[in-house]
Amino acid sequence: MSFEERLAQTQAKLQELKEKFNELASDPDAIDKKLGAIDEKLATMIVEGMDKTAEAVDGLDGKIDNAIKEGAANYDAATAKVQAAVDNALETADGDYYAAKENVRMTKEQYEGYLNSDLIQTQMNLEAVKTKIEKKKDAVDKAAMEELINDLLDYADGCQAMALAYTDEAMAAVKDASDLIDQYDAKYGKTE
Repeated sequence: MSFEERLAQTQAKLQELKEKFNELASDPDAIDKKLGAIDEKLATMIVEGMDKTAEAVDGLDGKIDNAIKEGAANYDAATAKVQAAVDNALETADGDYYAAKENVRMTKEQYEGYLNSDLIQTQMNLEAVKTKIEKKKDAVDKAAMEELINDLLDYADGCQAMALAYTDEAMAAVKDASDLIDQYDAKYGKTE
């Protein structure tokens, strides 16, 4: 591959990176749109929940009337069963929430470890290339200059790869957070 082709390839990658950054900068309402969609889902879930709650309350009213008619003993027994079920459901929900939260924390730590390891290795490689470049800057013969040009292009490619990795990581983190908000809101109600 000639220097001109290699330079054109590096410039194309740089243009791709600029377009990604411009895409993020040109649509600042993207996050607002996502949050608006979340609000719409949440509003629908609230209305559905209110309807189900009303149905449940109507059903409970009938059961309570029957329990009162059958006697105080039956009413006390039913109340005890309902309270036990509610307590059990609350304990289960709390346990599920904390378990999910711990799983997210552990997964995030593991992923960050992998990412940091890869980034550190890439940074070390870039430093090595940078050191080689510094040593060869005074080169005057054809072979040395060709090697210096290749090293500079390798360094530019590495820098672009790091920038893309961080951009992709940021976009993935925002998506993951949005998905977790949807899951949390669906299970526990809207966050404040």
